[in-house]
Amino acid sequence: MPWHSKVKMLFAPSIAKASSNKDFLELLLISFLSLFFEMICIRWLPTNIRMLAYFTNFVLISCFLGLGIGVAVSTKLKNTILHFQKLLLGLVIGVSLLRNQRILLPFSDKGDFIWNGLSSFIQAGVASYLLLLAFFLINTVLFIPLGQVIGEKMSRFKPIAAYSINILGSILGIIAFSLMSFLSLPPIYWFGVGLLGILWFTKDRLRSNLIYMFLICVLIFIGKGYDTFWSPYYEIRVTPIERAGTHIGIDLAVNQDSHQQALNLRPEFLQDPFLDSRRWLYDLPYCIKKQPQDVLILGAGTGNDVAAALRNNSKRIDAVDIDPVILQLGRKLHPEAPYQNNNVKVYVEDARSFLRKTEDKYDLIVFGFLDSHSLFSSMSNVRLDNYVYTVQAFQDVKRRLKEHGVVALTFCVHEKWIADRLFNLLRSVFEKEPLIFQGNKDAWGTVFLVGDNLDEFACSGETKRNLNLGFSETEVNQKGGGYSWPYLDQVQGFVDNRIFSREMELSTDDWPYLYMRDKTVPNNYLLILFLIFLASASLVGIAVPKANKINGHFFFLGSAFMLVETKSITELALLFGSTWFVNSVVITAILVMILLANLYAAKFSKIRIEVYYVFLFGMLALNYFMSWQGILKQGFLSQVLFSSFIISIPLFFAAIIFANSFKQTENIPSAFGSNLIGAVLGGLFEYSALANGLKSLYLLALVMYFLSFVFLKIGRES
Repeated sequence: MPWHSKVKMLFAPSIAKASSNKDFLELLLISFLSLFFEMICIRWLPTNIRMLAYFTNFVLISCFLGLGIGVAVSTKLKNTILHFQKLLLGLVIGVSLLRNQRILLPFSDKGDFIWNGLSSFIQAGVASYLLLLAFFLINTVLFIPLGQVIGEKMSRFKPIAAYSINILGSILGIIAFSLMSFLSLPPIYWFGVGLLGILWFTKDRLRSNLIYMFLICVLIFIGKGYDTFWSPYYEIRVTPIERAGTHIGIDLAVNQDSHQQALNLRPEFLQDPFLDSRRWLYDLPYCIKKQPQDVLILGAGTGNDVAAALRNNSKRIDAVDIDPVILQLGRKLHPEAPYQNNNVKVYVEDARSFLRKTEDKYDLIVFGFLDSHSLFSSMSNVRLDNYVYTVQAFQDVKRRLKEHGVVALTFCVHEKWIADRLFNLLRSVFEKEPLIFQGNKDAWGTVFLVGDNLDEFACSGETKRNLNLGFSETEVNQKGGGYSWPYLDQVQGFVDNRIFSREMELSTDDWPYLYMRDKTVPNNYLLILFLIFLASASLVGIAVPKANKINGHFFFLGSAFMLVETKSITELALLFGSTWFVNSVVITAILVMILLANLYAAKFSKIRIEVYYVFLFGMLALNYFMSWQGILKQGFLSQVLFSSFIISIPLFFAAIIFANSFKQTENIPSAFGSNLIGAVLGGLFEYSALANGLKSLYLLALVMYFLSFVFLKIGRES
């Protein structure tokens, strides 16, 4: 029996309409392609259009909106898929034209932070909002044809079977894209695979669509460049660095921003002020009385911190970095070849996850310029949480220190309030004030040191000296694009701790936003959220026919599920790391959970949905009030079992409620389209976590599920 026939047998009681194996395979394929192109857009668009990196979740929201509209209008429109490649070509051309334009949103609050400078950005004014809105609408329109085919194909099955095949195709899409991430394949492969699948549905215009496919692939290939690498997280470009005609290392840029440099910092190599300043920054943690022998480096990158540990005779060095491609480039290209030393052991791992898994203790723990260049700013995707710079993370660090151990945190600080936050995080956890060394304009970094035995320093003939740089609070967005934490020409030394404010909101696992000064939703977000809400409502009002009007029950089910899914992903990222692999496994597991719920609903027809609502409300309340700190102290197996149970059960109940309701619907396009459009509202509400913390998403989900229950009752009574 063919595999697709075996799958169909699982849902035999609910699958029969005028469906065939061809219908099954086509619904599976279009579901695969929809998820696959969604992943492409989420990865590719923000990488090329810097402004979209501040609003990454909007790409996801536009995908859901387009799919939802497409499903809802599937009974009205036909063969829109024939225009998909034409629409995609238009999007690719737009991205190609704007790829190198650094456009800044015009309004900036005092607490907003934009990484790597304001002066290099084009001040586009209100036009930048229109451009952002244009990309949102274009991407939405791109996904309408995919949704239209999904709706058309789903209508040939009974509801549960249709939804199950759609979920199965989505699982295959996640697996396929994850495999490409594992292989570090560039976008030309992503688009090539996706467009080959689209050709099946465009056989009527095969010749013209082959031309569009060729043009799209050419533009994608031209935009790559010979020196570009794609990791699971970044687009990476490598360029050589020279000083006075001498090759001194490489510069590594991610997503069009300089990320790190691999430099030859051996004292005997070249006497140069730039290299001397950088060497000071990396060697400083070793300039103490008791030389650290066991060293942990978090964010090891291309290897400068590892090379510093070796230069200072450390005997055991554990180097941790989340990005396998950056580590590989460090192995091949670092001029001091630190990763080839037998004293170095490399771990491709999330820093927070490594701290919890390891049982080793260290004399020195180094944070090697560890920050996420996927975040860029205070205005970043809720899904890209930074769990490294939180109170709980530094408590993990403290547990991994030996007696009299030292922590060295090196950071490219731009704003004084970020320096205040890091200072107070270390002060609150280690119960002593850290020492702060400020590098000069060549070093471009600040070192925070905390621990014992820090009374005396001596490196390269220089000794510790106090230097109050006199920083003051200034506006980030002052004329000329200045910073409130500057790096000065040839001025470096230890900062007087009296300049730091002791009143600063500390980042926690519930509010892990390093680049946000206060608990608030920035004005830039509020404005664009309002514009996108208006655009989405207008599109739905114009496109969705009255016959397929929005179903309130399914709409709020979609909103609530998006919120619960987001919170589940962030909690599992906290437990097991924010790696691409963990995210892929979590999303796949959620889809499998939905598939199991569908099978349950298909086999058991007499389900009292009110009972499952009670169970769902109870589990969401439990998740809200439960603390994860106790789980984090347990063994790895206990963490896996307990977290899987506590997170999966509410998702399972939610999926059963949806499956039971969907099984009884007589209008699949209206129900499924409403659910996808509802997910748009949930995606917009995700950003409330910036003000209220991640746990608040559970409360919002409770409200949304309650509204779905109200509309269910209204529908039954009407």
